[in-house]
Amino acid sequence: MNGLLCTYNLLVHPYKYGLARNIKIEILGQELTLSLSGWKSRLIFASLAPEELIYEVSALRTIHRLFKSNPTNFVDVGVHVGYFTCLIAARFPDVQCIGFEIEPSLCIAAEKNAILNHAPNVTIINSAVADRPGELKYELPRRIWHHPILVRRNKKVSPSRLLKISAVSLDDYSPLFGPGHSIIKIDVEGAELTALKGMSRLLKEKSPMLVIELHRNELAKAGHSPSELFELLHTYDYSLHEITNFRSPDEEPEFKRVIEGYVPRFSNSMIVGVKRPDEHLLWD
Repeated sequence: MNGLLCTYNLLVHPYKYGLARNIKIEILGQELTLSLSGWKSRLIFASLAPEELIYEVSALRTIHRLFKSNPTNFVDVGVHVGYFTCLIAARFPDVQCIGFEIEPSLCIAAEKNAILNHAPNVTIINSAVADRPGELKYELPRRIWHHPILVRRNKKVSPSRLLKISAVSLDDYSPLFGPGHSIIKIDVEGAELTALKGMSRLLKEKSPMLVIELHRNELAKAGHSPSELFELLHTYDYSLHEITNFRSPDEEPEFKRVIEGYVPRFSNSMIVGVKRPDEHLLWD
């Protein structure tokens, strides 16, 4: 989202929706209530609801198709304000939904949205997801519409812009997911590979379905590349597909297979990872 649009959303919100604190959106036949009390919520949703576009609709439709496999867990790494998680929790009340988020204010927003949508099956955890338990350092952004970025090992960051956050690995956390298989969404602004390296046992033994927003520029700042991520998942026999139109409004998702040497179309891309027997779900 560019700066001009963000500024417009913040300025127009009080005039467009008056003093409304919440908005209601119907997405894929499910009504979703979202709080507008936080500025990051307003940045995303004030220009979209209630009569206009659906945020990242092709990604939502892809996840909805994967739910035909009847998962028992939905794990949202980088839950933000809970848009995906609250929708899934409301639509599939028997599914355990767990969201991880590094920013405390977003955790509060996600918990509030879970309450607004009567979703007791949502658990929000203020923690990073990494390759091992411990502490991670993030650099806070200079612009309010950007997100904290994982700090490379030797980079010096001003103390005023440094966020230290506890980290867990999904391998260590996975026993709490319960029985059945999982769908895991990852949107962590360049820390995608770090998160995946902490779920090697989960990838090998449980084969969760993956929906990953790949942030190419932020991944490079963390010292990694998309090809490293693709190679890692290919070692676990994942079939990978890019949603080539995931930023397009109100469209059915279109897919392109990720093969060796593949370069994503955009700096931000949505990658779906499934085992080959489950590929049919993307098109069914």
